[in-house]
Amino acid sequence: MVSLTSRVQKRNTGEFNSEISEEDLRESEKTFVDILSKYSLLYEVPFIYLVPEESLLPEESIRFFELDPYWIQSLLDGACSIGRNTAYDYSHDEALIQAAYQCAMGNNAQVRPKLVPERNGEEKRPDTGRNYSGFLLRSNIVSDYNGLDIIGEGEPDNGMETAGEDKKLMLVRLEQLSSTVMLGIFSGRLHTVRIAQPRESLHLGISKTGSASDCKVTLRSFADGKLTDQKIDFKLGDSGRLPVKQIAAAIRAEMSEEISSAGIALQLIQNAYTAVYTKSAEGGRSDVPDRSGI
Repeated sequence: MVSLTSRVQKRNTGEFNSEISEEDLRESEKTFVDILSKYSLLYEVPFIYLVPEESLLPEESIRFFELDPYWIQSLLDGACSIGRNTAYDYSHDEALIQAAYQCAMGNNAQVRPKLVPERNGEEKRPDTGRNYSGFLLRSNIVSDYNGLDIIGEGEPDNGMETAGEDKKLMLVRLEQLSSTVMLGIFSGRLHTVRIAQPRESLHLGISKTGSASDCKVTLRSFADGKLTDQKIDFKLGDSGRLPVKQIAAAIRAEMSEEISSAGIALQLIQNAYTAVYTKSAEGGRSDVPDRSGI
């Protein structure tokens, strides 16, 4: 069993290895490293330190950020400074904090699985180094929808594939800080965030186009169920009733096919929506609803 002190000695002799396993730590040191690992992901850090002014995170907005490793190291240094009174204490801690920082950063990917045991079955994506970035979302969707699916994707020019599963980053922290604020942190440089309604949000529905009675439906292919460019427009009946016969006639005319009740149900299916936020060069945001077919 290797103590943290011996790791400091190895670091000073050039034999230090930043990777650490729980078997390498004594029980007291496991607790110490677990606490620092949480601090490295901003657990217990007051929100006012992250967003000092409300104008930095206005309502219905998302902001991207990167964690400064020197800021995190200073945070951990401050956490370890209790009882530091003399120059000897400081010289000892100066070496200790480097080893503690490396241990904490090497262990923080295990924080989320411990806090959310049901997530242990999630696919573990490779750590992309010691770069950490994330987002702060302030929106009513945080309180309106439970179980949002959050996917982070890396920058297209950092050696990853431009499409597919390889772009996804490891999620190391996801937490609802208040009724309308959500924090997400990923291992790697975050470029795009996809925030999707829960998959069980699949439902029947229509889209409003103007006034309360003007509606439209984007039609699906009867062959594979995917959305097409074809649309129909109609008006709701009295008291908001759905004019099923009118909709069936419009679908039949637009697609030149006979339609059954099952066909009408297919055309009224609405996917769970996905909002796509992309970090711009100026640090702004963009969001595009995604209604790709199922």
